[in-house]
Amino acid sequence: MFLELGEIEFARRMFDKMPERDLISWNSMITGDLRMGEVKLVSQLFEEMPERDLVSFNTMIDGYGKCGRCELAEEVFRMMNGKDLVSWMMCKIVL
Repeated sequence: MFLELGEIEFARRMFDKMPERDLISWNSMITGDLRMGEVKLVSQLFEEMPERDLVSFNTMIDGYGKCGRCELAEEVFRMMNGKDLVSWMMCKIVL
């Protein structure tokens, strides 16, 4: 909710205070940061994620593409093990 309102700093404080973070909270934080153009922060968050799923990778590809960082989108795409149709479509659009 805070991310949707553009309250990225408050959302980050709440995220940092969470005793347990699931994939949804990680992916939400990454999505919000990408919308704000926080590419460096997103890269750091992505590296810190204990677990990633297709949504995580696809979010990164989409977000990097929207920020004009196609080289980073391609890097994420290449590190994926299991690509789905969405991954291929986003990569084709971005690159």
